[in-house]
Amino acid sequence: MSLLRSVKLFLIFCLFFSLSLGLCFSVFGTIGLAREMYLRSEGRVIQATITNQRINDHGNYEVQYQFAIRGVIYSASDEIGGHNLWEVIPTEATGSLDVLYLPSDPWINRPVMPKENPLAGFITGFVLGAILLIFIGERITTNYRRYWAARQSNDSGAIKRLNEPLVTVRKNKRKEHQ
Repeated sequence: MSLLRSVKLFLIFCLFFSLSLGLCFSVFGTIGLAREMYLRSEGRVIQATITNQRINDHGNYEVQYQFAIRGVIYSASDEIGGHNLWEVIPTEATGSLDVLYLPSDPWINRPVMPKENPLAGFITGFVLGAILLIFIGERITTNYRRYWAARQSNDSGAIKRLNEPLVTVRKNKRKEHQ
């Protein structure tokens, strides 16, 4: 396999990887934003029992907690189904903790007083995903338009130049200037 073909395959891989990453960030950011907004508008407060606590490497207090509703035990969870997760809180807590939960789905919950604004991470993820998608979309449409413009003009030389390596084009330009 030639070096040029390897580079093209690597760039195609990077394009699809970036597209996938952008979609994931955008989707999870949107889901997180929707969950947080729904939690703020429909959430109820309950006392949860702290089952474990620690101080993480950054000096923040983290807790694991559980609460029961109608005999079912719930804990901190995330968008992809993780349960009994560690939650960062602003101060040390002992015994119990106020938790905000959705009555329709108690797995959607968080401490009433989290260390950081829950919306910040979701907005960051959404914006980062959107930027990746816009960048990749711009690259795809630009190359698509160039390819079809060359094809529509029936200029075989233009189509051939699209497939030439960039280094060759630059060498030809240097020769023209000399």
